[in-house]
Amino acid sequence: PFSDFLGIAPLCNLNPTGHTLPTKHLYFCGVAGSTATIYFPADARLTLIAQSENLTLSTTDYSLNFSPCKELGAYFLHVLTLDNGWASQIGSFSGCSTYTTGGQTYRYCSKNVSIDVSAGQVVGTAKFQACWDFGVRDSRIASLGFVNPARYRTASDNLDDLHVACGLDYLAEPYKSQLKARLGQADGTVLRSSAPVCGTSMQDVANSAQGNWFSSGAGYPA
Repeated sequence: PFSDFLGIAPLCNLNPTGHTLPTKHLYFCGVAGSTATIYFPADARLTLIAQSENLTLSTTDYSLNFSPCKELGAYFLHVLTLDNGWASQIGSFSGCSTYTTGGQTYRYCSKNVSIDVSAGQVVGTAKFQACWDFGVRDSRIASLGFVNPARYRTASDNLDDLHVACGLDYLAEPYKSQLKARLGQADGTVLRSSAPVCGTSMQDVANSAQGNWFSSGAGYPA
């Protein structure tokens, strides 16, 4: 329900040190401590489920990758609980690794799955300590015009950092327009009006200082 959140932060949000470069997903943000129910926006197949434990703060949340069709990939991040109606099919997690970002340490475990879900089916819940994320990749759109595309993660199916799209553009009306009208500052106090209203993760301008900068020793992709 729209009443569950305050505002939607567009693509290109910055939040150093964890997000030093423009983000590639939207943020649905609400009152700290409140809980929202999340629903799948389309018939889709879940392809990856991951569990992220914040070892510094002793919290756990989940991420989900799903595809409504082979040309479109979507994901949710920072889901607090998973609905048992479909999550009972996951089984145990594997492939765990530990890393540090933004001054906090995490343990990340993932599992490839093939679980069919329906539009309107409950994903689970999100708790607004901050925001939960919604990202989309579309292999059919033109590659984003980064000055040095080799700096970014690519995939053979083009569902990658060069094909980031606004997830709200794929929703049916009236939800598409209603949600895009909430884009702006995370707390909903300032709404975005400049085009593209949904923002863009690509800010490079060739032969200028604008865009993503990398240290000379940074690897490829960064």
